[in-house]
Amino acid sequence: MQPNPCGGVMSIYFEAAANLLPWMIEMRRQVHAHPEVRWSEEGTIMLIKQLNSSSYSHASFLHHDYQGGFVLDVISGIDLPIMAFRADLDALPIQEETGLPFASQVPGVSHACGHDLHIAMVLGVARAVAAGLVKPTHNLRLLFQRAEENPGAPPDPNSGGYYLAQEGALIGVTKLYVLHVLSTLKTGSIYSCEGPIMGNSDRVCVKIKALGGHVAHNADARDVNALRIASECIPMLEAIVNPLAGRNISCEPTGLIAGKGQSSSNIMPSEAEAWLACRTYLGADERTALHEGIKRQISGNVARYSNNRASAEVTVIPGHPATINHGFAGFKSTLEASGIAVLDKAPELGGDDASHLGNYVVQQGGEFVYAFIGAGGEGFADHHTPQFNPDESAMQLGLEAYLALACS
Repeated sequence: MQPNPCGGVMSIYFEAAANLLPWMIEMRRQVHAHPEVRWSEEGTIMLIKQLNSSSYSHASFLHHDYQGGFVLDVISGIDLPIMAFRADLDALPIQEETGLPFASQVPGVSHACGHDLHIAMVLGVARAVAAGLVKPTHNLRLLFQRAEENPGAPPDPNSGGYYLAQEGALIGVTKLYVLHVLSTLKTGSIYSCEGPIMGNSDRVCVKIKALGGHVAHNADARDVNALRIASECIPMLEAIVNPLAGRNISCEPTGLIAGKGQSSSNIMPSEAEAWLACRTYLGADERTALHEGIKRQISGNVARYSNNRASAEVTVIPGHPATINHGFAGFKSTLEASGIAVLDKAPELGGDDASHLGNYVVQQGGEFVYAFIGAGGEGFADHHTPQFNPDESAMQLGLEAYLALACS
């Protein structure tokens, strides 16, 4: 190993990643300009297949198509264990406002979460092996997964990670690692922890039906105005959420809609909807119990609050299960031995369907680690915003980490 100008050592993984950074930037920008939302990622998958359609002398490349995405096996030896890396493919229904020369060419759709960088990094693994820049000690399974965003949404409420786990795409995998860029963390380090790293990403829909009426008759507004009742469902949750507050329970309002989109200055709506994001780290049984408690609390309170002149239909739409790491200590020691800084990070209530993949691997006795790559810092726009534009140079560290793991 050579001296690293940033301190520590400059490994062959650092050199390979630095060599491939311009190529990854080119790939990222190509994907970024042509984003596709969940379950419509055919063009992105076609690009990935084209980039890996040639045969190479340094490894065998096998393609597999699944409902949940596209899988590329990089075979370095017959009896080697299988290590998997995941890249998510889908973009978000957000109009980009970055002004970049490679900005989205699709109106109302953009890669506002960093999945384009993830694709380029995992493609970089295949390219590094194909070029003989590294020789993995594992066979690699590169998972290019569809539909990570917006679980529960059309045209299929399930996610690509859910399907890949069900379809057998992880059979034989002993270790799974997922790296996700995070623009709110400073570029130059990787961040993670043992145990829960992200939460269950569930949603709650409360549909209110009431009598409605003329706004002049507002003495009965608390009983008949569906929009008013829907808005007051949020404080109704305090009785069930507050006792669990120390366990990171979040029920945050995300939408309030008057029935059938009506908007008038002289009508109290007879129908309305309230939407909430329900984020927790709870296990499966406690998560289900919380969902049932929310249904009972809101339905019962609405009936009492409105003197039975209104009713509530409460639906919980399960999102991704909590993302729980198993094997962080080994992950950290492997990367630090290669000169890569790994910092402890407190868990957060984001969500990612890598949890489906990780749960499968762990249940089979394997290891799963989900980690964040700093891709910005102060002054960088947050994820899921029109101005999101992470630091592209973070891809070098991501590829370096993947290569160090593949060769460990």
